[in-house]
Amino acid sequence: MVLRKPYKFLIRHFRFIHLVLAIMSTYLLTRTNALIKFYNDYLNNNQTLVGTGTSKEYFTGLMVLFCIGVLLGSIIILVIMKMKDKPVIFYIINIAIYLLIIFVYLYDNSLIKSLETNVLNIRTIKLASDITLLCFLAQTFSTIILYIRAVGFNIKKFDFASDLQFDINEHDNEEFEFDLSINKSRIRRNFIKSFRNFKYTYHENKFIINIIILAIILIIGFLIYYNLMVLHRVYRQNQYINTTEYTYTVSDSYLINTDYRGKEITDNYLVVTKLKIRNNSTTKKSFETARVLLQIGKVSFNPTVQYKDSIVDLGTSYTNQKLSNKETEYLLTFEIPKKYINKKKIFTYSDPYSKKYKTKLSVIKFDKQEKTVSANIKEEMLINNKLFANVKFKINNYILDDKIKSTYRFCETSTICYESYEYIVPTLTDNYVNTIMEIDNDGIDISDFIEMFGSIEYTIGSDKKTMSTPIKEVIPTKSASEKIHYFEVYSEIKNADSITLVLNIRNNRYEYKLK
Repeated sequence: MVLRKPYKFLIRHFRFIHLVLAIMSTYLLTRTNALIKFYNDYLNNNQTLVGTGTSKEYFTGLMVLFCIGVLLGSIIILVIMKMKDKPVIFYIINIAIYLLIIFVYLYDNSLIKSLETNVLNIRTIKLASDITLLCFLAQTFSTIILYIRAVGFNIKKFDFASDLQFDINEHDNEEFEFDLSINKSRIRRNFIKSFRNFKYTYHENKFIINIIILAIILIIGFLIYYNLMVLHRVYRQNQYINTTEYTYTVSDSYLINTDYRGKEITDNYLVVTKLKIRNNSTTKKSFETARVLLQIGKVSFNPTVQYKDSIVDLGTSYTNQKLSNKETEYLLTFEIPKKYINKKKIFTYSDPYSKKYKTKLSVIKFDKQEKTVSANIKEEMLINNKLFANVKFKINNYILDDKIKSTYRFCETSTICYESYEYIVPTLTDNYVNTIMEIDNDGIDISDFIEMFGSIEYTIGSDKKTMSTPIKEVIPTKSASEKIHYFEVYSEIKNADSITLVLNIRNNRYEYKLK
């Protein structure tokens, strides 16, 4: 293949090449100036986090192309200047400047991405700002020189014009032969010779080489371990994490869009995390939830307490309570759009020293009905789901009346007691006419279950009805019992043809047929 040397073409367009490089350098100069302004604004405004996607505002694909373009252009001109015995120091410096700028851009980009999700040490931000300012000054020097050489401006003191006077001769445009054929036999011989020499060298220095290889393997192994298991380790649920201030674990996580009674509370979805946490110091203090984020891909979400009253069945929401050195359990809730419900979710905590801890969530979805369990009166009901395990109870009997007499023993002394009684009646604060339902049950105390999850479904003739208000327990003042409980229900239920106590526990339905 016959090619022609490009030197004549490059020399003739020498000033134009400088102009192109100067324009690219000017664009990069404006981007570096924008970064300096960002750091100054961040430091002056005492910010903690920046908006999601901020890094994309300051770094573009054009910056990468122009950096590479200035480097390649500088290398080409360096070769020409060297061939023509012209000064090359500026182009060597320019190459070094733009190599440095590439590394600084990569560092700044990584730093700003971290600021989108983490609170970083202010010294780190200040250092990045100072380094970026130095790059700006170096770029300014480079850009000025490129423009001077592009327009051919001659400052006698520096005699730039003489640097750009080239003698073009026939050697700069001559043809040369470029052979693409491959001598396979020669390559094979060289390979065998090199391999044989390597074997001789290895056998002569086996001990030292083995030590070097072992050291390299250990160093690489340590770097991989440190990178994956220390710097970028992702924990699983129920794995404890020790930070400088707290020891914690994410024990459970749930995906919901309804409250504890099954009513939809948001058009989005809630990711509810159950956090077991202990303060590592002896002084009680609050947990900074501003350091906690839910990461889904490149998007992050902050905790919210807006729905704390709707998720009481899952636990107690954290609302700035003081933490002691005893482990306590709280809920942290994040609201996310529907499009993210099937994506990988990472719970992250950033300590004050800029170290980030990640936990991959194994989310339990409560977004659709899973099962319905039924039982009749005097039969045992088993509640076994993702919230409650092996909870058993049995209702032996029930009574419906406007006033129920409850007996108890009244003792004047340890030896003198009398049979006494009190009447259980409904309160007068409801908008509905109520009556009292007495329930006699074995097993667990079901009063909390009924108040939180319970409703009454009943039929009168062909009409199917449901209590639209929560069931409220009436607690006797003197005759309280672990087995017998009293609840306010609609008065018309006394005339119902069928009565079913329904417990809706998230996405599980338990039907206990009383009549």
